[in-house]
Amino acid sequence: MFGVLRISLVLLLAMPIVSADIIINEIMAKPQDESMNEWIELYNTGDSAVDVTGWKFGDANDNDTIEGGKYGNTGTIIAANGYALLTDDNTRVYDNFNVSSTAVHLYVND
Repeated sequence: MFGVLRISLVLLLAMPIVSADIIINEIMAKPQDESMNEWIELYNTGDSAVDVTGWKFGDANDNDTIEGGKYGNTGTIIAANGYALLTDDNTRVYDNFNVSSTAVHLYVND
C-alpha cells in the first residue's frame, strides 16, 4: 500500500500546476445551420491573460485542440476580463453574427 501511495504522491508532485479563470459564458448549440453557426463564448474572469494554446475541447466522440489565427484577431491569448469565440474551422459565424472586434477568434478542426 505504501508503495502505491509513494508512486501516486510522486506523480502528483511531478504534474504542473495550472490555474486559469476561463469559463464557458454562452453557447449557441443546435442552430438551424449547425455546421456553420455553432459557437461557444469563453470569458476570462481573471486578472491576467490566459494562453489557451494546446487546450483541448471535446465531447463524447472526440477531443480537438483549440487553435487561433484563422479568422482575424489572431492568437490564442484571452486577455484579463476578455472574451473569445470558439467555432469549428469552417464556420460562418463571423459572416452571420455581429461579433465584437475585441473577441479572440478561436476554432477547432472538427
